Amino acid sequence: MNLDLLNEVYKLKELIKSSDEYRTLLAADKKLSESEEVSLLAYKKDLAICDYEDTLKHFNKNSEEALKSFRNLNETIKNMNDQIDVKEYNKSLVALNLMLTDVQDIIFKGL
Repeated sequence: MNLDLLNEVYKLKELIKSSDEYRTLLAADKKLSESEEVSLLAYKKDLAICDYEDTLKHFNKNSEEALKSFRNLNETIKNMNDQIDVKEYNKSLVALNLMLTDVQDIIFKGL
């Protein structure tokens, strides 16, 4: 790789890091990591995943036990995703990904 290309890639990296989308995502991530409510919801989700996986070790995925465990898992995930800080984080992540997709399209358009 030549030095000019490396310099341009570094400039692009710095532009992305200084973008509103990136800074908004970092702020949302910080807010998530500091939220006790989100931590508790994430812990409950992890427990629900383990319960569902354990249930599948003993029962068919269409069994009443597995379906009940799966419904519990879905409800737990829904509760976490309905939390306002999680919604803000997801919205910020989508915005950053859209911006990065645009950057990718511009870079590789000529290839």
